[in-house]
Amino acid sequence: MNINNSLLNSAAFAQAALDSVSANVCIIDKAGIILAVNQRWRDFFQTNSSGTESSIGLNYLDICTTATGSRSEEALPMYEGIMSVIHGQAEEFTLEYPCHSPTELRWFRARVTRFRDGSGNIVIAHELITGQKLAENKLKMSELKFRAIFDNAPLGIAIVEMNTGNIVLVNPTFCNLLGYTEEEFLKKNLVDISYPTDLEVNIALTAKLRRGEINSFSMEKRYFKKDNSTIWTNLTVAGLKIDRENLEHFVGIVSDITEIRNNSEKLKENAQNLEALNATKDKFFNIIAHDLRNPFAGILGVNDILREKVKGLEDIKSKELLKLSDMIQTSAKSAFALLENLMQWARSQTGEISFNPMITSIDAIIEATIPLVSGNAFEKNISIHLDLPAGKFIFADPILTNTILRNLLTNAIKFTFPGGKVTVSTKVSDDFVEISVIDTGIGMKADNIDKLFRIDSKFTKLGTANERGTGLGLILCKELTEIQGGTIQVESKFGEGSNFTFTLPLVK
Repeated sequence: MNINNSLLNSAAFAQAALDSVSANVCIIDKAGIILAVNQRWRDFFQTNSSGTESSIGLNYLDICTTATGSRSEEALPMYEGIMSVIHGQAEEFTLEYPCHSPTELRWFRARVTRFRDGSGNIVIAHELITGQKLAENKLKMSELKFRAIFDNAPLGIAIVEMNTGNIVLVNPTFCNLLGYTEEEFLKKNLVDISYPTDLEVNIALTAKLRRGEINSFSMEKRYFKKDNSTIWTNLTVAGLKIDRENLEHFVGIVSDITEIRNNSEKLKENAQNLEALNATKDKFFNIIAHDLRNPFAGILGVNDILREKVKGLEDIKSKELLKLSDMIQTSAKSAFALLENLMQWARSQTGEISFNPMITSIDAIIEATIPLVSGNAFEKNISIHLDLPAGKFIFADPILTNTILRNLLTNAIKFTFPGGKVTVSTKVSDDFVEISVIDTGIGMKADNIDKLFRIDSKFTKLGTANERGTGLGLILCKELTEIQGGTIQVESKFGEGSNFTFTLPLVK
C-alpha cells in the first residue's frame, strides 16, 4: 500500500498520466503560472533543444496569445473564463477559439477545470477541432448562401413534407404572391391553399415522384390567396432528400402566370368571336351571290330584248333610247363583273375556293376565254391577237386560270383606245409557262405599278371609254395565280401600254 501510494505520488507517474491524455494539457496555479504540460502540449508549442518545457513557469495567457498568434481581444474571453474558475464562480468553463500559425489556422476547444484538492490549481485541456470547425463554417456558409438565394429569389419557393403536405419553409416571394405572412404560411397545408381539381393532379404527380418514376414535374396550378381570390401559377416540383436517403420532402417553385392565362383566355374568346364574324361574313357573301346574280341576269336579259326592239325603230327617240340602253348594258355588265370578282376573292380569303388542278392545254383555256370579252373588244373596235407557239400543257385549274385571263383581258380592253390592239402570247420559262396579256393602251406611271396588287392601296382610274374599275380584279388575279404556284408581274410605260404576265406550272 505504501509502495502504491508512493507510486501514485511520484512526479514520473503524474507526468506519464498527463502524457496519456489525447488533448494537449497544461496545469496552472491561481496566478496563471504554468506548472506542468503534457507531450501533446510540448509538440504543439514546441520544446527547446534540451528537451525541457520552455512554457513551464510562464503565464498561461502570455504563452497562449503569443504562441498562437491570437489577438488580445480573442484572448479576453479565455482570461475571464479562467478567472471565473479560479475564484470559484464556476466549476468549469469551455471555449472554442482560433489559433493562427504562420502556415494555417487551427481551432481548439479549451476546457478549464478546477482541482478538487483545495490547491486552487487549474487544468486546461485543449482539443484540436479544426476539421470539425471548418466543416461547421462550410455548412454555415452554405446555409448563408442558400438563405440569400432563397429569401431574394424572384420566384416563390416552398419546402413541403411529402407525407402530410405541411409547409416547413417558405420564402418571402411566395408569401407576397398569396398575401400571407411567413408565420401564417407555415401554419398552412397544401390542401388549404390549393384549388381542388389542381390539387388532385398535384398529388398524383407527387406520388410518382416518391415512387421514383419521375425526378421532377411541372404543371399549371391555381392557389387561393388570403383574400380568397385565385392566382394561376406555373409550378415545378422536385424531390428533396434532406438526410440523403429518404425522400420525405419536396421543393416547389412557382411563378405567377395569372396575367398570361387571362390574356390567353381573351385571345381564345376573340378567336371564337372572329370565327363567328367570319361565318356571318361568309353567309352574307353567299346571300349576295345568290340574291344578286339573278337580278343582274334579268336586267341584262331584258335590256338585250329592249335593244333589239329599239334598233328596229328609225326616229330620233329610238336612238336616244338605244343610247340609254347601251349605258344600262355597260353599267350592268360592269357591276356583274365586280360581283363575280368580289365573290371569287371572298372565297379565296376564307379558304373556300375550289382548287382542282389537272393537266390541261393553256391554248385551249385562252381560246375559250376570248369569246367572253370579244363583245367589249368589238364595241371599241379593238383587235385581239394570239401568239401561241406549239401548244403547251400545264398543271393548273382551268376555271381559276380562265378567271385570271378574263380579268386581264377585260382590263387590257378597258384601258386601250378604240382601234387599238391586245395580244395574248405564251412561252416556256424553266418549269413554267408564261402567259402575257399585252395592250397598246394608256399605260401607267412607275409609282402606280406597286399599288396594283395591294388590298390596302386603292388605285383605280377610268378606262378610255370612261369605264369604271375597282382594282379588285388584279388583286384576285394575283391570289388565284399564287394558289396555283405561279407569280404575276407587270411592265408598263405611260402612254404606250402595259404587259401583264403570269406563270403556271408546266407539264414536262
